[in-house]
Amino acid sequence: MDTLLTNPVIAPMLEEVRLRTYQKGQIVLYPDDQILQLFVIKKGAITMYDIDDQGNQKVVHIFGAPALFPMVSFTTDTASTAWFYGALVQTEVYVLPYSELKKRLESAEGVAAYNLLLRQLLSEVHELVVRVSSSSKTNSLDKLVAALRFLAVHHSRERATGWRRVMFPVSHQLLADMTGLARETVTLTMKQLLQRRAVRYGATSRLEINMARLGMA
Repeated sequence: MDTLLTNPVIAPMLEEVRLRTYQKGQIVLYPDDQILQLFVIKKGAITMYDIDDQGNQKVVHIFGAPALFPMVSFTTDTASTAWFYGALVQTEVYVLPYSELKKRLESAEGVAAYNLLLRQLLSEVHELVVRVSSSSKTNSLDKLVAALRFLAVHHSRERATGWRRVMFPVSHQLLADMTGLARETVTLTMKQLLQRRAVRYGATSRLEINMARLGMA
């Protein structure tokens, strides 16, 4: 399957550009930053988030390898970000000049690469719509289940029959930031899911999710 790392237009660019490392919690982009560079994740995860008037962080989306961020349209010569983008864990990214990538996408050879990026963008937008929809739920359990399902589908690997291990540490604070719930509420709700064996913590203390049991929660 064609990915950003194997696409014949984008892959050669990744070999030419530098690799940058961001430490956990480090901000990569701020709202309203002009986009001069785009980033392809080699390893790690990036959160897209906002900060409310009380200083609380609201995680809107999480990008994993080999996603491209920030979310941007290639129909304009100038673009700016609308969110914070920060490293959830230590993350390595390829740094692509926006103008150069845009030029290559506009070439005859760039049609397939453009379609690939469009498919990725539509997939990310779909997940955003699903997550925004889940945030309107009034039940704390439903909100948490929706966040866990997102992590299981997009940021995990199958470890044993029915169980999927999330590829980065998942704290109760991260789940609170994803759902808008208080951390204490997340802790109590996670306790219920642990008792129902819908979630567990493996030998490496990484969160593991049972999709079948989660659907019954």
